[in-house]
Formats: sequence, C-alpha cells, structure tokens
Amino acid sequence: MSEDSEKTLVLKIPSDVYDKLLEKSKKLGYREVSDYIEALIDKDLGEPYSINERISRLENAINEIRRGDVGKLESHLMRRVQDLVNPVAAEVSKINLKIAELIEDIDKLKERIEALEKTSEERKTYRYGYEAREKPRKTGIERLKEEGVIFESELKGLRDRDRFFSYLDRSGAKVIEARDERVAVDRDLWNSFKEKLFEEITASNEEEVERQLSRVEVKLFKKLRESGLIYYDSIEKKWKPVTKSLSQ
Repeated sequence: MSEDSEKTLVLKIPSDVYDKLLEKSKKLGYREVSDYIEALIDKDLGEPYSINERISRLENAINEIRRGDVGKLESHLMRRVQDLVNPVAAEVSKINLKIAELIEDIDKLKERIEALEKTSEERKTYRYGYEAREKPRKTGIERLKEEGVIFESELKGLRDRDRFFSYLDRSGAKVIEARDERVAVDRDLWNSFKEKLFEEITASNEEEVERQLSRVEVKLFKKLRESGLIYYDSIEKKWKPVTKSLSQ
C-alpha cells in the first residue's frame, strides 16, 4: 500500500481508558492497541467509509467501553453498600422490637400496681376524729356516701391526705379545691345541690338561700361562698360558679 493511500490518525483519550483498551486488546490476542482499534473499525465498517465515520465509530466504541466499566463499578459499589447497611438495619429492627416489648411490659405493670393500690385503699379504714373500733370498717367512699360531704380540715389522724382525696376522686366523688382545704362531695348530693343552687334558687340573701338547703348543703354553700367559687348574678337573678368545672 502506498504512502498516499494511508493516513496517520492521532487520537487523545484519558490514560485510564487507554489502559482498559490495552488490557482488552491483550486478552483478545492483539499486540498493540492500534491493532485492536483497526479490527474494531474493519468489523463495524464493511463498506467504504470516510475518516470522519471511522473516528465517530471509534469514539462510540470507546464510550461504550467506558460506560460498561462505570456500570460495573456502580453495581459493585451498590452491592458493597448493601452488605454494610443490611446488618445495621437488622440490628435496628431487633432494637425496635425490644423497645415495643418493654413498653408493653411497663403498661401491664402499671395496671397491676393501680389495681393493687385500689384494693388497698378500699380495705383501709378512715376515721374522722372519733374511735370506731367496735363498728364495722367502712371504706372512704362508703363514709362519704353516708356523710355527704367531707372537709379536709375535719380529718384527724389521716397522714396521706393527698392519696385519700385522689382515691375519692377516682371513685366518682366531686373533689373541690376550696380556700385552705379540699372538699369531697358525694356525687348524688352534688348533683342535687348544684341543681338547687344554680337553677332553682333566685334569692340573693344568704339566709333565704340557706332556708332552701339541707344542713350539709348549707355548710357546703358557705364554704363555696367564702372561697369565692360562686357569685350571684343580679341581672339573671341566679347563683353561678366561677369556673365551668364547678358546674360539672
């Protein structure tokens, strides 16, 4: 072949791409990278072609090789990441399961403690300033049902008053935070009292109000009045509670 029929082509490519072309050409049995590239051109172009077509096809071939290597690298990296993440995810899942079991055990324990406290409170005898050894023991809620109203200032010999009033509240009594003390009212008595005071009685004079109430209700009315928990509305001519919770 004459010199006029051959041309020299200089192609600049990244060194890493060249190394991959060299490695692949050796695997296929070519002595030089140029021999491998010529073989690619001869294989892909079976008819007369221009130098631009050769260059374009060669660049496409190189790009395909590069993309293939990048794809393999990406796949390899993804597998490595999954190998690292999967054990951690499994441990996190185990920890979450243990936490859920612990929360469930705590809830069960709280229910048992509350049941034991309620049983203990119901069996305990509360005395209100007098001895009752000869009488059958009564629970706090039974005593409240019998007396109608219990004033904290009248409790004698009772150490844990907070626990006592909390027990009455859970048992359905109406517990009122009055001035200097708490007052527990039997629920039936309270419903009857507030209907009289807030719905039926229209008099503002306290003596007239007290004539329409029972002895226990009068005592409760005076405590609410001096504590500033109720007031008389002269426009509507009714007694009203200061807070909405007091009317419940």
